[in-house]
Amino acid sequence: MDGNQINAFSSASGVSHADVLLVIALVASALYLTWLGWVAYGQFRSWHDDRATLLDFMWVVIRAAIVVLLIGFFVRP
Repeated sequence: MDGNQINAFSSASGVSHADVLLVIALVASALYLTWLGWVAYGQFRSWHDDRATLLDFMWVVIRAAIVVLLIGFFVRP
């Protein structure tokens, strides 16, 4: 955004664009970290109930953690 757009946004909304970007990044990070916890818990339950092996559990959780790291890198404010 250029200077005119930033001023127009700030005067129309009453908040700065940096604050809005920060809130969007925080909401997105809360969502994908909750998703990671849900994936890890689901895989733990599958492993505990003998529906998956320990290797399956670790593989799925590691892949989900890598996805979270990539999303976190691109969503940072």
